[in-house]
Amino acid sequence: MGEQAGGTAFGGEGQLQPITVKFEKAVMVFGMGIGTTATGLALVRAIDPNSESSAGDAHGVYSSITCWNNLFTAIVPVWTMTGIGLIVGVGFGMFAVCMIAGFGVFARAKRKVVK
Repeated sequence: MGEQAGGTAFGGEGQLQPITVKFEKAVMVFGMGIGTTATGLALVRAIDPNSESSAGDAHGVYSSITCWNNLFTAIVPVWTMTGIGLIVGVGFGMFAVCMIAGFGVFARAKRKVVK
């Protein structure tokens, strides 16, 4: 949808993004939340028929990073029957792995200041 009236909001990395970009991403997440990813993509397509939005790409990145939650959702009922200690331990382990991977992948290199 590009640059349209409606103001701007801060996006990632401190950049200004049009409000419409945030709206398209919100519509994508809403559609995925009430159905499937295909529902979200259909809603984005309805508000952006020329496919100028980056909502689909952004959701693809999100899905690839958070694919572990599908496994976690499927295994939690089994863990619940074995006791709370296993749930907390595995949850903390998954959190630690995600934090380490996130900082490893997304950490910025320290830049030396030249005087």
